[in-house]
Amino acid sequence: MSKRRLNGEHLRVSLPETLFSLPEDYTTTLRAASYAGSAHVPIILSKKVPISENEFAQEQKTYKQIAGENLAYFHLLMSCFLSRMVYEFETITFESRTALRNKYLVAAMSQKELTLACLFLRPRIVPTIPSWDKHIHMGYNGWWASHFYGAVTVARVARRLLQEGAEVRLPTAAEDIDDKIDLIASFKGRSEGLCMQIKSDDQIDWIRHRICGPADLETADESLKRFILGTREFQKNYHGIWIPLEITLGSRPFQDGTTIWRGAITDLFHHILTVVLDEHDPTLFAAI
Repeated sequence: MSKRRLNGEHLRVSLPETLFSLPEDYTTTLRAASYAGSAHVPIILSKKVPISENEFAQEQKTYKQIAGENLAYFHLLMSCFLSRMVYEFETITFESRTALRNKYLVAAMSQKELTLACLFLRPRIVPTIPSWDKHIHMGYNGWWASHFYGAVTVARVARRLLQEGAEVRLPTAAEDIDDKIDLIASFKGRSEGLCMQIKSDDQIDWIRHRICGPADLETADESLKRFILGTREFQKNYHGIWIPLEITLGSRPFQDGTTIWRGAITDLFHHILTVVLDEHDPTLFAAI
């Protein structure tokens, strides 16, 4: 196959050289960002076309000035701004397809910002992830906790992939909502890359994986079907072999309440990655 061609649309993430704590007065500023998001709802509702990835460039500039070099704080401010809009969208009946799509695009952008915030946050050791979440709790009747938990899950997998030497990128908001792709990983010297859908499930202990293929389309639920077809579309656009991989993290990886992997799970992840890359059937993914 011809060489893979990823472009600037996909944000590349790296292991941070510095992890950041939040300033003492961060809750006040996060609430202000949330109020600003609420005030921005009518603007998004008035849009006649789908919003682009640079829709909130002015807000990014503002929050970068507030956060300075603290990247965890910056991305958390952006996520609070966007998350408030998503929360309020849930109470609105959307009459146009464009407005409904913009709702989901904002949600995907918010999740991306929160994932980046989790990557840059200095670990705080507490018994469970809900307790860790309370340190930056934004209320929203429990919606924020679910949002935060999903971002931590993606951040944990991204961090582990980076430690395995992968090049890791976040999908575009459109790929997130249309194709259900949460992470993109490629490896130096290999034609195979991974399109990943990432979940959490407290009914399993450690980690579970599934390599998805065309045969799964017959039995897949809607989300998985969109993921498999989304990987097929991704492969058309970005050459190489892209393996659709579903990763599910269980309860134990979250017991220390951080994004840092410890103990047995590091070996489990390495084994899964080896199996996926070295023991897959390349003709299966060529067919996708």
